[in-house]
Amino acid sequence: MKKTTKIAIYVCRGFEPLDLFGPHTAFMVANEMLNALYDVSIVSKNAGFVTTETGIEIGINTNLEDIEQVHTLILVGGSGPRTYRLSKSEKSLLDSLAGNAVRVASVCTGAFLLAQLSVAQNRRIATHWRHADELKKSYPAINVTGNEIYTQDGHIWSSGGVTAGLDMTLKMILDDCGSAIASAVARQLLIYLKRPGDQAQFSEPLRAQAIRSGRLGDVVRWIFDNLDKHIDTEMLAAQAHLSTRHFSRLFREEFGQSPSKFIERLRLDRARIILAEGEAHIGDVARAVGYQSDDVFRRAFERYFAVPPSVYQRQFSMSEDG
Repeated sequence: MKKTTKIAIYVCRGFEPLDLFGPHTAFMVANEMLNALYDVSIVSKNAGFVTTETGIEIGINTNLEDIEQVHTLILVGGSGPRTYRLSKSEKSLLDSLAGNAVRVASVCTGAFLLAQLSVAQNRRIATHWRHADELKKSYPAINVTGNEIYTQDGHIWSSGGVTAGLDMTLKMILDDCGSAIASAVARQLLIYLKRPGDQAQFSEPLRAQAIRSGRLGDVVRWIFDNLDKHIDTEMLAAQAHLSTRHFSRLFREEFGQSPSKFIERLRLDRARIILAEGEAHIGDVARAVGYQSDDVFRRAFERYFAVPPSVYQRQFSMSEDG
């Protein structure tokens, strides 16, 4: 068995509890299978109660200054970390940990903490798409992406949201322990583990994040229910009782991308789930998600996931896990 992997998860006031407990739970589930491979500490500037974004106080037992060296440092997000400025002592301690760590990671808006560290300069950093522009303006020395579920730039990892933090953690477990353990952890947590080749794993866009109330909410719900059909912007605009131009502008403001790009990503995410669930023919999968051309589907899938759908299905079908 591999030696114990020491992990520190750093929180500050106003953090999102799920950003902490998602990764923490995944590591603990892995520990049940591996006889405590991971030694996980939750740390803050000062031990004691830290108030979360939801107003709940959580007791933290470990001072940041008591952590000397870790394999993995994870910075938790939330509304608090977006505006939290590390003190000189905190930055010094975190810089020291990050500089000697094998992995340094952020969950969602934990990227605003990561961006304050020396190791993040000139790195590619992911955060929630709603806050990507704010992060870019606040920290121009980093390369911000709000489109990817998570990224890995050297030893710097970052994720775009709550469930994306779980995806990122599963990839860490996969790297540390292999696909059998990572898949078992994913099954126990009732989430997907999908890793195309040596690229990142991808999870279905958060349905709750996409669906809004009002006109666009109704339209997005319709899109989810009709991905196997032809859909164009004019059709969607008519459903919203808006002009095509007005609809397109509102959609971009709400979702940060054009309707066509949004639909394409949903189609491909659904396709990868179908591929993972069985031995469906590639052509049948293509038509199930609205592609009439197998070739167009293959090219689009490979563009997003860096692997052809046939290879993805062969390598990552859930049926292979038994």
